[in-house]
Amino acid sequence: MRLHEGLQVFVVADKALVKVYFDWGVLVWVEVVDPVIKIPNGPSAFSKGISSAVTGGANSLVSKGSTAADRLPFDREQLLGVLHFRLHETDRARRRASWFGGRIYNRLSGEDPDYFPVSGAHLMQALGVVRIQAPEFVVAGRQYLLRYDYAKRASDKLEREQQANVS
Repeated sequence: MRLHEGLQVFVVADKALVKVYFDWGVLVWVEVVDPVIKIPNGPSAFSKGISSAVTGGANSLVSKGSTAADRLPFDREQLLGVLHFRLHETDRARRRASWFGGRIYNRLSGEDPDYFPVSGAHLMQALGVVRIQAPEFVVAGRQYLLRYDYAKRASDKLEREQQANVS
Protein backbone atom coordinates (compact mmCIF):
# COMPACT_ATOMS: atom_id res chain seq x y z
CA MET A 1 0.00 0.00 0.00
CA ARG A 2 1.44 3.36 -1.00
CA LEU A 3 0.81 6.24 1.42
CA HIS A 4 -0.15 9.64 0.07
CA GLU A 5 2.39 12.44 0.19
CA GLY A 6 1.62 15.50 2.31
CA LEU A 7 -0.40 16.20 5.41
CA GLN A 8 -3.07 13.81 6.60
CA VAL A 9 -5.34 14.52 9.58
CA PHE A 10 -7.09 11.83 11.60
CA VAL A 11 -9.53 12.02 14.50
CA VAL A 12 -8.68 9.60 17.29
CA ALA A 13 -11.59 8.59 19.53
CA ASP A 14 -13.09 12.11 19.43
CA LYS A 15 -10.31 13.19 21.81
CA ALA A 16 -7.56 14.64 19.65
CA LEU A 17 -6.52 15.36 16.12
CA VAL A 18 -3.45 13.60 14.82
CA LYS A 19 -1.54 15.36 12.07
CA VAL A 20 0.72 13.02 10.12
CA TYR A 21 3.05 14.17 7.34
CA PHE A 22 4.41 11.74 4.75
CA ASP A 23 7.12 12.45 2.21
CA TRP A 24 7.66 9.78 -0.48
CA GLY A 25 5.87 7.23 1.68
CA VAL A 26 8.13 7.88 4.67
CA LEU A 27 6.70 9.18 7.92
CA VAL A 28 8.27 12.61 8.54
CA TRP A 29 6.44 13.82 11.66
CA VAL A 30 3.40 13.22 13.83
CA GLU A 31 1.67 15.85 15.94
CA VAL A 32 -1.22 15.31 18.36
CA VAL A 33 -3.42 18.38 18.78
CA ASP A 34 -6.29 18.93 21.20
CA PRO A 35 -9.50 19.88 19.37
CA VAL A 36 -10.63 23.52 19.43
CA ILE A 37 -14.20 22.54 20.37
CA LYS A 38 -15.41 19.71 22.58
CA ILE A 39 -18.99 18.59 23.06
CA PRO A 40 -19.62 18.01 26.78
CA ASN A 41 -21.51 14.95 27.94
CA GLY A 42 -23.87 17.02 30.07
CA PRO A 43 -24.74 16.73 33.73
CA SER A 44 -25.21 13.30 35.26
CA ALA A 45 -28.52 12.17 36.73
CA PHE A 46 -26.94 12.52 40.18
CA SER A 47 -25.97 16.17 39.65
CA LYS A 48 -29.41 16.93 38.17
CA GLY A 49 -31.02 15.43 41.27
CA ILE A 50 -28.79 17.43 43.63
CA SER A 51 -29.50 20.62 41.66
CA SER A 52 -33.25 20.01 41.81
CA ALA A 53 -33.10 19.29 45.54
CA VAL A 54 -31.09 22.44 46.30
CA THR A 55 -33.31 24.76 44.25
CA GLY A 56 -36.57 23.15 45.26
CA GLY A 57 -37.39 22.27 41.66
CA ALA A 58 -37.15 25.88 40.43
CA ASN A 59 -34.02 25.13 38.42
CA SER A 60 -36.04 24.21 35.31
CA LEU A 61 -37.42 27.77 35.11
CA VAL A 62 -33.96 29.27 35.55
CA SER A 63 -32.54 26.79 33.06
CA LYS A 64 -35.12 27.71 30.42
CA GLY A 65 -34.37 31.42 30.87
CA SER A 66 -30.65 30.75 30.64
CA THR A 67 -31.10 28.65 27.49
CA ALA A 68 -33.16 31.40 25.86
CA ALA A 69 -30.46 33.99 26.68
CA ASP A 70 -27.74 31.72 25.28
CA ARG A 71 -29.42 31.62 21.88
CA LEU A 72 -29.17 35.38 21.41
CA PRO A 73 -25.91 36.74 20.01
CA PHE A 74 -24.01 39.38 21.96
CA ASP A 75 -22.67 42.61 20.63
CA ARG A 76 -18.85 42.73 20.56
CA GLU A 77 -18.57 44.49 23.94
CA GLN A 78 -20.80 41.92 25.66
CA LEU A 79 -18.88 39.07 24.02
CA LEU A 80 -15.63 40.57 25.31
CA GLY A 81 -17.10 40.72 28.82
CA VAL A 82 -18.17 37.07 28.73
CA LEU A 83 -14.81 35.97 27.35
CA HIS A 84 -12.98 37.97 30.05
CA PHE A 85 -15.06 36.34 32.78
CA ARG A 86 -14.61 32.81 31.38
CA LEU A 87 -10.88 33.35 30.81
CA HIS A 88 -10.49 34.61 34.38
CA GLU A 89 -12.22 31.52 35.76
CA THR A 90 -10.15 29.26 33.52
CA ASP A 91 -6.95 31.04 34.63
CA ARG A 92 -7.86 30.21 38.21
CA ALA A 93 -8.39 26.55 37.24
CA ARG A 94 -5.03 26.59 35.43
CA ARG A 95 -3.24 27.87 38.55
CA ARG A 96 -4.96 25.25 40.70
CA ALA A 97 -3.97 22.51 38.24
CA SER A 98 -0.31 23.03 39.15
CA TRP A 99 -0.70 21.24 42.49
CA PHE A 100 -2.39 18.01 43.57
CA GLY A 101 -5.12 19.56 45.77
CA GLY A 102 -6.02 22.00 43.01
CA ARG A 103 -6.39 19.20 40.47
CA ILE A 104 -8.77 17.41 42.86
CA TYR A 105 -10.74 20.66 43.36
CA ASN A 106 -10.96 21.17 39.58
CA ARG A 107 -12.14 17.60 39.11
CA LEU A 108 -14.83 17.86 41.80
CA SER A 109 -16.02 21.29 40.65
CA GLY A 110 -16.03 20.28 36.98
CA GLU A 111 -13.62 23.03 35.94
CA ASP A 112 -11.18 22.34 33.13
CA PRO A 113 -7.88 24.26 32.93
CA ASP A 114 -7.83 24.00 29.12
CA TYR A 115 -11.48 24.47 28.09
CA PHE A 116 -14.50 26.44 29.25
CA PRO A 117 -18.23 26.13 28.54
CA VAL A 118 -19.87 28.43 26.03
CA SER A 119 -23.17 28.34 24.15
CA GLY A 120 -23.24 27.57 20.46
CA ALA A 121 -24.28 31.12 19.53
CA HIS A 122 -21.40 32.64 21.48
CA LEU A 123 -18.99 29.97 20.23
CA MET A 124 -19.81 30.93 16.64
CA GLN A 125 -19.23 34.59 17.51
CA ALA A 126 -15.89 33.94 19.27
CA LEU A 127 -14.62 31.79 16.40
CA GLY A 128 -15.80 34.43 13.92
CA VAL A 129 -13.67 37.05 15.67
CA VAL A 130 -10.54 35.00 14.92
CA ARG A 131 -11.84 34.24 11.41
CA ILE A 132 -12.61 30.56 11.92
CA GLN A 133 -15.83 29.19 10.49
CA ALA A 134 -17.75 27.20 13.09
CA PRO A 135 -18.40 23.59 12.08
CA GLU A 136 -21.84 22.78 10.70
CA PHE A 137 -22.74 20.67 13.75
CA VAL A 138 -22.63 23.69 16.10
CA VAL A 139 -26.16 24.65 17.20
CA ALA A 140 -26.99 27.97 18.90
CA GLY A 141 -28.83 26.53 21.92
CA ARG A 142 -26.34 23.79 22.80
CA GLN A 143 -23.35 24.01 25.15
CA TYR A 144 -19.79 23.40 23.93
CA LEU A 145 -16.31 23.61 25.39
CA LEU A 146 -13.95 26.13 23.75
CA ARG A 147 -10.21 25.75 24.05
CA TYR A 148 -8.51 28.42 26.18
CA ASP A 149 -5.98 29.67 23.61
CA TYR A 150 -8.61 30.33 20.93
CA ALA A 151 -10.79 32.21 23.41
CA LYS A 152 -7.74 34.23 24.47
CA ARG A 153 -7.02 35.14 20.83
CA ALA A 154 -10.62 36.28 20.36
CA SER A 155 -10.53 38.30 23.59
CA ASP A 156 -7.23 39.96 22.66
CA LYS A 157 -8.53 40.87 19.21
CA LEU A 158 -11.76 42.33 20.65
CA GLU A 159 -9.71 44.36 23.16
CA ARG A 160 -7.52 45.77 20.36
CA GLU A 161 -10.64 46.69 18.36
CA GLN A 162 -12.16 48.36 21.41
CA GLN A 163 -8.97 50.36 22.10
CA ALA A 164 -8.78 51.42 18.45
CA ASN A 165 -12.38 52.65 18.56
CA VAL A 166 -11.71 54.66 21.74
CA SER A 167 -8.61 56.35 20.28
